[in-house]
Amino acid sequence: MPGRLLFTWIGKTDLACMANGLPEPTRGKIAKQLVLSDLPSGLGPIRTLIEKETFDAVHLISNYAHDLNRRFAGWLGCNPTVHEVELENPTDYSAVFARVDGVLRSLAGRWNELCIHLSPGTPAMAAIWVLLGKTRYPATFFQTHEGRAWKTEIPFDLIVDFLPAVLHDPDLNLPHL
Repeated sequence: MPGRLLFTWIGKTDLACMANGLPEPTRGKIAKQLVLSDLPSGLGPIRTLIEKETFDAVHLISNYAHDLNRRFAGWLGCNPTVHEVELENPTDYSAVFARVDGVLRSLAGRWNELCIHLSPGTPAMAAIWVLLGKTRYPATFFQTHEGRAWKTEIPFDLIVDFLPAVLHDPDLNLPHL
């Protein structure tokens, strides 16, 4: 059983950083596909993290085209597993939740430490990672920015902080009934 598994979405910035290092016309073709006029420099969030931390396996979730995912996986150089999912709207919380939960559920129990990278993707994707990583699939969270990577602490526990309040509220309404 692998010890430390990393899960993350492939983000547009990751793909753009990969494209920046490719020769023309491939670079321009990918920039056009991503609807970008300017490509950022650097390694991008995912490659930054895998160069700074050690993982036994890397799992990428992507709603991009297969050829782009294949090229990105090769560029990372760590032999990642790519989970291609259909996602019409990357800000649709319900759809993002269903895709991520499906991937994690299919691999549940196959890791000693689940690691989640919050930086790539949309805010909805990050929010779903936090909800799942603080409830169903306890996880260690990572973030990256400007070539730096770090373990990040989420300053609350959904079960301890939120659930008691939800369970307490029905009691407050009972006298009115």
